[in-house]
Formats: sequence, C-alpha cells, structure tokens
Amino acid sequence: MNVHPFRATTPDLDFVASPNLFFDEVKRNYSAYVDNGFYQRRGREAMYIYRLTTPLRQHVGIVNTTHVSDYLEGRILKHEHTLAPKEQRMMHLMLQRKAQIKPVLLAYHRHKPLSEFILRWIKKKKVSFATTYYGETHEFWVVADPQSLQQLQQLFGKGVSKCYIADGHHRCSTMALLSHRLEQRAEQPDAMAAHNFILSAYFPFEELDIHDYNRVVQHDERLNLPRLMAQLSTFGAITPLEGYAKPGEAHTITFYMDQHWYALRWHEHVLDKYKTPGQRLDANLVTEELLRTCFGVEDVRTDGRVKYVEGPTGDEGLQKRLGSRPNQVAFCLYPVQQEQLIDIAEAGGVMPPKSTWFEPRIRNGMLVYKFLP
Repeated sequence: MNVHPFRATTPDLDFVASPNLFFDEVKRNYSAYVDNGFYQRRGREAMYIYRLTTPLRQHVGIVNTTHVSDYLEGRILKHEHTLAPKEQRMMHLMLQRKAQIKPVLLAYHRHKPLSEFILRWIKKKKVSFATTYYGETHEFWVVADPQSLQQLQQLFGKGVSKCYIADGHHRCSTMALLSHRLEQRAEQPDAMAAHNFILSAYFPFEELDIHDYNRVVQHDERLNLPRLMAQLSTFGAITPLEGYAKPGEAHTITFYMDQHWYALRWHEHVLDKYKTPGQRLDANLVTEELLRTCFGVEDVRTDGRVKYVEGPTGDEGLQKRLGSRPNQVAFCLYPVQQEQLIDIAEAGGVMPPKSTWFEPRIRNGMLVYKFLP
C-alpha cells in the first residue's frame, strides 16, 4: 500500500468541556469549530498509532493517508455499490470543510513485522493525546521522525499488498472523484497534491469485529398476518421461539412479528437459486425473497419502510427502533464472516447495503486531514 504521513488537524482538548457533546456535533459543526478555535493544525507530518478501548476489548491500528491510486487500481477492495446522490452530498461536505474528518476503516491481513513495530512503539513511547467518548478511550501515539516513518512506509509497501474497505465506501469513491476533478482543474497537476490522498485507519482483521446488521420493515396495516406467516413458510421452516434470540448459524434468521419471535431456516430449493457467495448471504436472501416478495420492497436503498439496526445493540436496539408503532416485522441475521467478505471482495462482488457492522467505530473529528488550503 502506498501510505504517507500527514499534517493532522486535531481538537484542542483544553477547550472541550464535554467530549460526548463535542464529537456528537462535529459532523454538523466542524467548520464552525475551526472558525472558533477548537481545532489546531499540528506542525509536522506524522502517522498515528491508534488504540481504542471499549468496555469489551481493545482495538489497535494505525492512521495515515493512502494515495488514491491504490483505490483506483484495485488494491483497496470494495464490496458495496456506491450511490451517486450520496457521493454528491459527501462531495459538498468535503469541499465545504476542505477536509476529511473521519478516516476510512481498512482491514488487512496481519503482517507480523508491522504488528511488532506498532506494539514496540506503544510499549516504549508515551501517549501523545487521548480523549474519551461514551465509555470509550481513544489514545494516539505520534510517529513523526523520518527514520520511523520510512520504516512504516516500507512495511506497508512490502507487507500489505491489498486491503478491504470495512467502513467508508462512499468516502473512498468521493475522494477518487474529487481527486480526478481537482487534478483536471490544476494548472500544474501534481500526483502528490494533498487532494490525492485518502485519510485511512488500518486495522488487521484480528483487531476488528464483524457484527450482524438487522432490519425492521413497516408493512401495510391491511396485511393479513396469518397469510403473511403462511407466505414466509414457503421460504423456510419456521419454529416458534420463547423470546428474543439471534440466529446461531448462517442460513437461519430470526424474526419478530405480532409480539412473538420465530426462527426461519431457508429451504434448500431457495438456497439453490443463488450461486455466488454474495447472493447466498442471508442479507441478500432476506432482501430478495422476503422484503421484495412479501412486502413489495423493490429497492432497499431507497425504500423508507426499511430501517437498519446494528447488531451489538441487541434486543434493546430492535425494540427502540420498533417503538410503539404497529405493523412492523424485525429480521435478525447471522453475521457475515471474514472469509465471506474476502471472497466477495476479491471476486468483484457486492453485498446488499448494511450487511456488516464493523467495530471499532471510527469517530468523526478526532483526527482530521485538511486536503485543501
């Protein structure tokens, strides 16, 4: 990978009285925060070793910038389609901010020398700055001396030949578009110009968790529930459950309807219709067989009746999304596995929207990359 250090813009934590409120608002108020002096630009280029500690575990990675050529030439592998309207909105925000305020989350196969470098640095060096956010601790170590930066670049160049987008498909595609357009307008195009780089957070797969991403669909109040249950049973064997439960294996889903929980195991004749790894994901089966057929959802990317609930929130998250509104069905899916994601990405395939929920979640505004003056 073609990675580089950058001059980070970071919040002046002395003026941040409430990190929760500050980082909640930074997506909307970044430009105002800059104007009001809440951010400062650091004096030298660096890479940043990053450790995020949650109540459940620690995640250790490294933040730098990646040349857009790695994305355009297929070394950053994707597994989702991007949408032009979302790219347009994101481009507007990036040009308004003149900065990328959140790194793309990239997963890679562990490279032992790179991991050893990171762990040695954490052991020997003091934390450069740290903050908290809703029970999480975010710590950053600055790597700025030329010799260490050169070593990191060599380790990435030799040991990380490709990586996979865990979160940030639209940020990658938008920066690729911006890079192309700004280069076209430049009087003297420069491949090393700041706008040709993507702010990136690299984590080996072992440092990431892939969770389920669940769905809630609003249906017509005139829908006959016994008839719906009979229709669902044509797609799989249905078993009543005593209460909320996540599916224990692939090709089994659980669903909540009319205040009761059920499990559905897909019939073989349904699975046989789908041949590729991406097509056989439970997220795709729910989209094609249940949402389209039973609820008339033609496009999950645009149909407002379909809402998504991140898996780690469990039953509480589902019930919050369901609220007191009637005429809803919730579907819980088995998490996509690492091998499935890799197979789909390397085959050039795509997953349905919102198929995976990766942790750690990179927060807006902790490390910012200013790519325009």
